[in-house]
Amino acid sequence: KQAKKDRSRYDKSDITYVDELTKSYMNQGDFVNSAYIKALAFIEKNYNYYNILQDVLKRIANSIYGQFGNQYSIICDYEVSASVTAFARNYITMATEYMKNKEISELIKEKKFIWKYTDTDSIFFSLSPIMINEIIKKYESQLLDENVNEEDFSKIIYDIRKEIVLVSYEE
Repeated sequence: KQAKKDRSRYDKSDITYVDELTKSYMNQGDFVNSAYIKALAFIEKNYNYYNILQDVLKRIANSIYGQFGNQYSIICDYEVSASVTAFARNYITMATEYMKNKEISELIKEKKFIWKYTDTDSIFFSLSPIMINEIIKKYESQLLDENVNEEDFSKIIYDIRKEIVLVSYEE
């Protein structure tokens, strides 16, 4: 039998799927406390599930949209298909130009967001690792409590993620 890994002993080597900015902060030593690493490791463990889920939902949405442009579909409507495409293209172009605006870029940095990328169907922002660490620090004592069971630990991580999302929307 392989021994179960002690959750209280996460270190930087447990984190593999993080962006380069987070990695650079992690390499600064003092920035990352053990609660931060522990929370990231737990979230990362669930990354594949959520990545597959978002991919499935995206494919379903694209399939439904694709039916409007399919001449053999019972819901074929080229005007709807063209409108959806034009709207999406216009919105993504507008959002990209908006993000390139110097004042907006400064505002995003001030609010501790990082603009990752924009492509044909996505605009991706993330909170900076500094902001995420500030949120995680609020839960540090709970995360590091060795008496916390797996279910309670999951609830703590859920609360952290919920707060990160709420902070993102509030800003």
